[in-house]
Amino acid sequence: TTFLTGLYPGHHDIVGNNWFDRQSLIVRSYMESSTYREVNADFTAPTIYDVLGDRFTVNFQNAVRRGVRRTIDNWVESGVCWFFGWHLAADRWVGSDFEQLEGLARQAGRWPDFIQAYFPGVDARGHQVGADHPLYRQAVRNVDTQIGWACEALLRAGIFDRTYLILVTDHGHAPCAHEHYIELARWLARAKGWRIHEDRYDGGTLPQRQRHFAKV
Repeated sequence: TTFLTGLYPGHHDIVGNNWFDRQSLIVRSYMESSTYREVNADFTAPTIYDVLGDRFTVNFQNAVRRGVRRTIDNWVESGVCWFFGWHLAADRWVGSDFEQLEGLARQAGRWPDFIQAYFPGVDARGHQVGADHPLYRQAVRNVDTQIGWACEALLRAGIFDRTYLILVTDHGHAPCAHEHYIELARWLARAKGWRIHEDRYDGGTLPQRQRHFAKV
């Protein structure tokens, strides 16, 4: 959301993949296949797609897509890869999406002015095994290969020399020993005596949510 709105989280209102509004008692989690697209209804700032409303814009597998002209999600293929933990294959599907550029251009009658592509595999590997693991470096090399295939597709389409390629990441990964971090929710419950609720609950009216959390 920050990349596509140009705003910090405190200004576009999406403060994380999971967050809780203490006023409305609404819990949000975008970490499931059934909820990841809900982020588009939870912020009001214009996206770059909204700003380029008269242009042809394309999104490959990014959850934030409000205002985009065309989205390709690889929903089935990527979903299967995610279920089995095939992170490299998930990124290869995103790389292969660039092969569809010519077809998309023919349908729209013009080449895309802006393309956003999200490669999820490196992030998943980093969280799974850490940044100092060989499997993490394997995932980085795999994304490098996919970027190469994307460049080949742009070359074949004849638009590579007039395309800016911008590579960004939402965060880094640093090795961290278990004794160097705390599990905040458990610490708050144990040391501060706070009531901790970690399950998703955002349905019903405000009074219904108040009664629900009062029983937690």
